[in-house]
Amino acid sequence: MGLALSVPMLSFPGDPQNESSSRPEAAQPQAAEKGTLSETDRKFIQEAALGGLMEAELGKVALRKSSNDRVREMAQHIVDDHTRANERLQALAQAKGAETPDQLDAKHQKQVDKLQKLSADRFDREYVALMVSDHKEDIKAFRTAEAHAGDADLKRFAAGTLPTLEQHLRMAESAKQAAAGHSISPPHVAAPDNMSSQ
Repeated sequence: MGLALSVPMLSFPGDPQNESSSRPEAAQPQAAEKGTLSETDRKFIQEAALGGLMEAELGKVALRKSSNDRVREMAQHIVDDHTRANERLQALAQAKGAETPDQLDAKHQKQVDKLQKLSADRFDREYVALMVSDHKEDIKAFRTAEAHAGDADLKRFAAGTLPTLEQHLRMAESAKQAAAGHSISPPHVAAPDNMSSQ
């Protein structure tokens, strides 16, 4: 859940003053007094951080359990990218006087525990299916934050993270097919038009 991230769709109050996120004076997170983030922005930060932690943790499990090269490649990308994204999110949150979780809550830990108990083959199928659905939800939530977050730095974070989440979704879709036993082209290469159907 593409910070993971099991980030539910959030509605952000419109802020026309922050519609343009390319102002040069806002290139770095701006220090802010505690309490300046809206509750919706704070909720997005919490959910994004928890999702990122869960996806990184599940990626580590996949690296231990999976023997599928495509699944392992995706898992390594997810571990690396979500760890970096969570570090950026934590720095942004601290600059705004907000806190981010440093461990999974019970809901997200339950998901990790559930997948850890599966056989290797079943783990691969369920893990990649979760990464597909989770990254679709992440992308929706991050697009909403990019468009409607009240804080300009949070908008920039969401916009900057979206391409990585989209890449993870493509990799997860490719790994899902590989885990099901299909022969497909690598995720970074377009499949030829005459490729046999799955």
